[in-house]
Amino acid sequence: MLRTQCVLGLAFAVGLTSTAASADVWMTGSACTEAVASVGDVLDFNGGYATNPSSSTIFVTCPVQVTQNLGLTHSFEVRVQDNHSTQNFTSWIGLVIGTNGEILASSNSGQASGTGELTMTFSATTGTTSDDFSYVVLGNVPGSSSQVENLRIQ
Repeated sequence: MLRTQCVLGLAFAVGLTSTAASADVWMTGSACTEAVASVGDVLDFNGGYATNPSSSTIFVTCPVQVTQNLGLTHSFEVRVQDNHSTQNFTSWIGLVIGTNGEILASSNSGQASGTGELTMTFSATTGTTSDDFSYVVLGNVPGSSSQVENLRIQ
């Protein structure tokens, strides 16, 4: 938990300026980090994606920087590659974080089953709008070199 908070805090403090996204821009999975410190450094970022080379599912956190006001509805989209025959991308949610670090809204759960290139979509609704909201996507990545390829909020 502490590692996740440090990573998220650093990501938001730095602002991810080199990977700033708008509604029409995708971020690579390299923004993701392991959400549980006890797992260790499992993710492989070769090629710009967050790849899980292990045989076990791991939980990841992916901050997504957006530099514009998206209104009241925040639509999350995550493109993944599932290479594991039985494990799936499950329990994916998106969070909208306010200017004081509070969680304003969480999305419904996104998931993808099967193998190959898959897309997950889920959304969250807030009662207010701002171009200063922060966004993070959380979820499980299967083993066998499955990967988070791209993320966006629109």
